[in-house]
Amino acid sequence: MQKGIEKGMEKGKKEALLMTAKNMINMGMSESDIAKATGLKNTDIKRLKSKNE
Repeated sequence: MQKGIEKGMEKGKKEALLMTAKNMINMGMSESDIAKATGLKNTDIKRLKSKNE
């Protein structure tokens, strides 16, 4: 049960980072700045950016 809770918490953290990155994209920030600020991979940011267009 503990592993399930930990897995859920990790998923929540990732979703929060993706939402933050999405907001940063909307603010016109560069992919490299978003990656530095969130710790996300450039591929994740590019995927978000393409969905957002």
